[in-house]
Amino acid sequence: MIAFSSLKKKNLIFVNIIAAGCLLIFLILFFYLNETNINSVYVSPQFDGEKVIPGYFSESK
Repeated sequence: MIAFSSLKKKNLIFVNIIAAGCLLIFLILFFYLNETNINSVYVSPQFDGEKVIPGYFSESK
């Protein structure tokens, strides 16, 4: 019984290390592949009297 309990603890530690490693890889990929365009300008929504024209991001300044 002692050997089985020890094996169970080692297996749990191994699974936790794998899960933490996967989480770390996904976080690194998320921030590395995240494209941020700080040059875009947000044009706010407008109301022309009949309907609302939705806002959008414009590349031109």
